[in-house]
Amino acid sequence: MQVTEKGFARMTQVMADIARATAGGKMVITLEGGYDIAGQRRSVKSVLTELSHASPIDKSDLPGEGRGRFPTVLNRSFSS
Repeated sequence: MQVTEKGFARMTQVMADIARATAGGKMVITLEGGYDIAGQRRSVKSVLTELSHASPIDKSDLPGEGRGRFPTVLNRSFSS
C-alpha cells in the first residue's frame, strides 16, 4: 500500500466524521509497524496534526462526496 501523509490525514478526517456521527466523537487509533520508519513518522505526524484540528488538507480541493458529510455512511443504521 502506498498511502501518502495527505492520504492518512484524509482517512483521519473521514474516521473523525464517522466517530462524531456515530460515537459522540470517540475513536481509537492504533499504530502498526512498517519498513519505512521516516514515512511512518511523517504519517503519524499527519494523523496527529489532523486530530489537533490543524488540518493540512483543504476540503475544497476534494472531489464531490469528499466535501460532504458522507451521507452513505451517516444514513445507515448500525445494529449489534
